[in-house]
Amino acid sequence: FGRRVHHSAIRDYKSDFVGYYTIDSISSQPRLLYLYLKQHGIVDENFNSIFESDKDFYLETANKLNFDGSISEKRKMSKELFLFWINGSGYVPSYEIHFLYPEVSKFLKNYKKGNYKSVGSLLQRIESKIWIDDILNNIPCDWALPIHDCVVVKSEDVDRVLQYTISKYPQLRFKKELIK
Repeated sequence: FGRRVHHSAIRDYKSDFVGYYTIDSISSQPRLLYLYLKQHGIVDENFNSIFESDKDFYLETANKLNFDGSISEKRKMSKELFLFWINGSGYVPSYEIHFLYPEVSKFLKNYKKGNYKSVGSLLQRIESKIWIDDILNNIPCDWALPIHDCVVVKSEDVDRVLQYTISKYPQLRFKKELIK
């Protein structure tokens, strides 16, 4: 469905798979958007500099837009803003994002003509090609559970799968995390 694998474990994997690990793509959709724009010759200095200096997109955006709260709260607010920005019909809770990333905003506006969900769909298809069509089909272990832009794996497989994803997609950033 929607080029994503849906299953009952998506909702409860953090409680059902305690002791397993996730291998997650860090700021997946913003980074995929950056790579797509770069491939198409669209340059936005503020947007590009985040990825080219290997910073966390959500935290950098939250800091540049002066969001208040803890690091996790600011990151969550920034992630929600990003989802409004790419999936919405124009309204975003913090309009300053348009001034912060003007070339990306211009691209989004043009790409969404006719269907405001087209950018979200594009990024989801790119993500699905990576995670479902490639990583999941070729993962170097016997068991893995996909959760959108990450996989749940057994502890004995985590380092091998992490190295595999890094070598396969060096332009992306991954982290492993124990499910507690």
